[in-house]
Parts: sequence; C-alpha cells; structure tokens
Amino acid sequence: MIIALFDIALSSLKVAQQGLEVSGNNVANVETAGYTRRTIVVDQLPNRRGSIVKKVRREINPFVSKSWQDELGPLGYYKTKDNILNELEGVFNELNSEGIKQALQDFWDAWQMVSNDAADISLRASLLQRAKALTHAIRVKKSQLLKTRSFIDPEIDTLVQHVNDMAKRLSELNSKIKFGKIAKQDINDLLDERDRILRELSEAVGITSVKDPDGQVNVFLKGQAIVIGSQSFEIQTQMGNNGDIHIIWNGSEDITDKIIGMKRGKLSAYLELRDQIIPDYINKLDIFASQLADQINNQHKAGYDLYGNQGEDFFKINPANPAGSIEVNLDDPKKIAASSTASTIPSDNKNVLSILEIRDKSIAALNGMSIDNFYNHIITSIGDLRYTNSNSLKLQERIVQGIQEHFDMISGVNLDEEAANVIEYQYMYTASAKLVSIAEKMTEVIINMGA
Repeated sequence: MIIALFDIALSSLKVAQQGLEVSGNNVANVETAGYTRRTIVVDQLPNRRGSIVKKVRREINPFVSKSWQDELGPLGYYKTKDNILNELEGVFNELNSEGIKQALQDFWDAWQMVSNDAADISLRASLLQRAKALTHAIRVKKSQLLKTRSFIDPEIDTLVQHVNDMAKRLSELNSKIKFGKIAKQDINDLLDERDRILRELSEAVGITSVKDPDGQVNVFLKGQAIVIGSQSFEIQTQMGNNGDIHIIWNGSEDITDKIIGMKRGKLSAYLELRDQIIPDYINKLDIFASQLADQINNQHKAGYDLYGNQGEDFFKINPANPAGSIEVNLDDPKKIAASSTASTIPSDNKNVLSILEIRDKSIAALNGMSIDNFYNHIITSIGDLRYTNSNSLKLQERIVQGIQEHFDMISGVNLDEEAANVIEYQYMYTASAKLVSIAEKMTEVIINMGA
C-alpha cells in the first residue's frame, strides 16, 4: 500500500511538472508566428497506480487549418494584383497637366485657334509645340508601361527561388516527421513549421496539399507535384523567345499558362499582369497612337501649306512601336496644310476644319469610338479593373480573417487560460508533494512499530 502511494504521488508530480512545462512553453510562445497551443493528454496507469502523460498534443482543427491554407491562395493573387494595378492607375493618372488627356485637349484647341486665323504663324507654331507635347506624353506613357512590366520578371525569379526553398524544406520536414512518429518523438515543432510553410506556399503559388497515412504531406501546383514525401521537384525560370521568363516544371514542362489560369497565388497574378493585362494596355495605347497619327496624317495630306505644296505627314511613326515612336514630322509652321486648295492660301482654313472633325469621328479600329473617347475608355477601364479587384481583395481578406480568428480560438495561446492551467498544475504539484510526505510519515511509523 505504501509503495502504491509513493508510485501515485511520484506519477502525479511528473504529470504536474510536465503540465507546468507545457503551459510555460505556451506562454513563452504567445507571440511566436505559427505556434500552435499545446496541451497534455493524461492517461491512467494500470492497477490504480497513478497517471502518466501519454503525449503532448497540438490543439488544432485540421479542417479549419486546411481552410485557412486554401483561402490564402486567392488572397495572395488579389493582393499582388492590387499592388501592380495601383501602379498602373498611377501611370494613367490624368489629374495633372502632364497627362495625355490634357495634352490631347490642348492639341485640338490649337487646331481650333489655327482655324480662326490660318495665316497667323504664331498660332501655327503653338500648334506644333502642343503636338510635340502630346507625342511626348504618349511616348512617356508607353515607357512607363514597359517599365512597370519589366519590374515583374525579377519578382517572379525571386518568388520561384523562394518556392523551391520552401518545397525542399517541406520534403525534409516530411522525412523528420515520418521518422519522429515511428520513434514516438515529440514532432509538434516540426508540424508547426510545416503548416506555416504550407500557408506561405499557398499564398505564393496557390498549392494544394494531400496528407498521407504516414503523416507526410504531398504538395501540388496545378496538378504538378512539387513535394512527394521526402522528395521535392523544382520549378525553374527559363527565358522564352520573347525575352520573358517562363515557368518550367521538373526541367521540361512549361506550366506558365496553367499558372495564369489558376488565379491563385502571387505567381499567378504576376504572370497574368505581365502576359495579359499590361500588354493589353500597351496594345491599346499603340492603337490610340497609330489611329491618331493615321487620321491626322491622311487629312493633313489632303490640304496645302503656305508654300502652296500639298501637305506632308503631320506625325511620323514606327508601325512596330506606334506609341513609343510617335513624333511630330514638321518643324516649319508654314508647312501646316491648313488650306483645302493651293489657290486659296493663306487664309483658307477648310482643311483645318476637316481635321477638327476627326475629333468626333467614329473610327472602326477604335471599336467605333472617337480618338478622345477611346483614350477615356483606357483610363476608365483600368479604374474599373482596379475597383473590381479591390472589392474581391476586401472580401477575401474578410474570409481569411474570419478563418484565422476561428483558428486562433482553437489553436492560439490564451494567457488567461494558461494562467488558470498553471495554478491547476501548481495545486496538483503541491498535493502530490503532500502525498509523498504522508507516505513518508506512514513508512516511518510502520518502521518504528516494527522496532
């Protein structure tokens, strides 16, 4: 009986001691990112001989944890897209006097002034200056779009390297977790780290993960394995024929388009912006510049300048790079072809009036819009795109926040709860120590009785 009391007391002391250690560790890691609260699982020893800590358990709901991981994919996509769309909105910011919209207005106003007095050289010179300001604004806009696009490839390269590093670490963790389970070691820290990496990977590239019966996690990127058990498969960046970085899986398969179609993760957003959204705006700006030049040039060549010669091209442009090359072709104000005939110079303004009509002309190449309206459409469309994405981002942030709060309720460290646990284990430790003292006194009494 006395031995049993000692066994019970000692086992209880050990349980209380481990409980205090676990609660103390929880408190110490209250601010540690990715840390999951631990609790002890106590089991009764046979023959009523006390208790034992069966294991230290992570308090986690697998469904909530997986939901949090999965929802980080869309969050990474919308957040990255929002950042770069914000830059694009800045490129098309027309609130200052240096934008294309104001320059285009000044350009048409200058033609209007020339139509009022076609013989006035100063008005003609002003028109050329405003035309040069317009072409400069268009070239700058094209340059800004190309620069924004060029910033994306280095981001992709860095992100892919980070993904490979995380995949390699996951494969190492899988191996350690599998061995730790077999050896019945404490693998909670390894599981925490693995879950944290899985969440980070999901936000980066929108992965899906499947857990094996042996506790290992297999990770896939749009159906392509990047981690299988203790083995990882790299994704690589490879320069394509167009000079852009492509995403290559396992050294051979180009999965760039697959990732774009996912619309999950930062990488998908980067590729979509680089290959679809920004090129679409570059193309629209090129069409705008090309049609502006063609429409003005065609009408300008139908008139006559102050020398009595038929008009030349007002703008010069490289068809392979319209917005990046557009310039004013004339240096001499007298070469502006304002007259409709050679015999009616210098006061004839009929060709100028015909040029002014282009402003409201419906142009098939601009989807039936006028030059002004087409550019306004470019501005509003980028605003609409940012607005739509911003709304999606806000919704996704609320979804992730709600899941994370639920996760923290289950798995986060609550200091008040840990304080209560510490008091409970302290009392348990004190009571166990008291039981040892009682058993010791009983032993002493029995020995003295024998004496």
